Parts: sequence; structure tokens; C-alpha cells
Amino acid sequence: MKKIIYLAFCAACMLTFGACSKSKDATLTPQSANVQGDLRDYFTVVERPYVVKYDENGWNKYLISIELQRTDKDFAFDTEGIEPVGYFGQGINGNFGIGIEVYDATSNLVLSKAASADGLSGVYSSDDLKNLLSLAEGETGFVRWSADEFENCDPREFTFKITSYLKIDKQTKKSKSSLSSFSDVYDEVNDLYNEAMKEASDMYDEALKEAEEMYEDAYEQALEAFDVWWLNTFNN
Repeated sequence: MKKIIYLAFCAACMLTFGACSKSKDATLTPQSANVQGDLRDYFTVVERPYVVKYDENGWNKYLISIELQRTDKDFAFDTEGIEPVGYFGQGINGNFGIGIEVYDATSNLVLSKAASADGLSGVYSSDDLKNLLSLAEGETGFVRWSADEFENCDPREFTFKITSYLKIDKQTKKSKSSLSSFSDVYDEVNDLYNEAMKEASDMYDEALKEAEEMYEDAYEQALEAFDVWWLNTFNN
């Protein structure tokens, strides 16, 4: 009887140990390489399974890290002054962000991090976003999000899609447009001024030449008149 109880106890321990040792890691597979939203033309998702490790003692139990690749299309906006969502103030001309939506095997939404969200609701680090704008064609960068929600899911096999957000300040665009218009007007006025100065200079040179010719003609006529007077006076 003791032997049976001992074997049962060992079996229970093995089952408990097996349950405890079961991996809590999560696997995320992209639904598509396409990025949705405002930045869809500039980035794609590197297609591969992403293993998200479970960190029992970490501040974040799960930390998703997804790799994005820069496309060959040039940005249609000036990246100067474009900062991650949550940044504002002097010199900030707009904001951008990257989000993620994670679904379970039955297409239920398990996790949603909006591309327009900041702080704890947004990306893990704004430095991830800043790095994206500096990527050259074909280069890749990683964007991270915390995902403690995975701890309560079983199985931890998910799919995901990436979203994006971009908002450029209209007042800034208007100001830049005004500056551009002023610059165009200045250039046009400057060209007209230079052209007028050239015409005036040409007219002055021409008038000076005519004046010199008139002076020479008058001088010659004066000499001729003097010669006639001289001859008439002394010959008589």
C-alpha cells in the first residue's frame, strides 16, 4: 500500500513539474508584410515567426520586438521636426507612430497598441520610432511593445498586423508655404531690380558715348569756324 501511495505521489509530482515547466513563450506570425496606415509606403514587416520570451522576474513579462524594413520610396514629407507621438512644443512639426494588433487562433483580438498612442499605451521606447526615420533603403529596425496580456492566454500562438500613424501640423505647413512664397517673391523682385540696373547702366553708357560724340563734333565745328575766321581776318 505504501508503495502504491509513493508511486502515486511521484506521478503527481511529475505531472506538476511538467505543468510548471511548460514554456510560456509566445510566437507571433505576421498576417502580411504590409504596414497599414499613413506610413504604408515607407515600411514593410520582415516576414518570419517572432518568438516572445516570457520573463517571470522582468518588469514586462513579455516584450514584443518586430522588425520593419525601409522601402525604396522617398518620404513625401520633410522629416525634420517630425517626432514620435507624445512630443510637442517649439520645433515639432508633426508626430508619427507604429502600432500592433495581435490575434489568437480564432481571430479574437488579444492585444491592441494604437499607432497614435503614447506613453504606456504606445511603443516600449520612442527611440525605436526615431530610428525608423533614419533608415536607408533596405535597412531594418525594431519596434517593441509590452504585452503582459499573453500570460493569461493558452495556447500562445498568435498572428499580428502592424499599423502606422502620421500627422503633420497644418500651421507649420502653412508657415513653410508662406516662407516659400516670400522667397519666390523676393527672388522675382531681385531679378527685376538687377535687370533694371543693367538697363540703366546700358542707357548710361550709351548716353555717355553719344555725349562724347556730340562733344567731338562740336569741337571740330568750332575749330573749323576758328580757321575760317582766322583766314578771313588776316587775309584781308
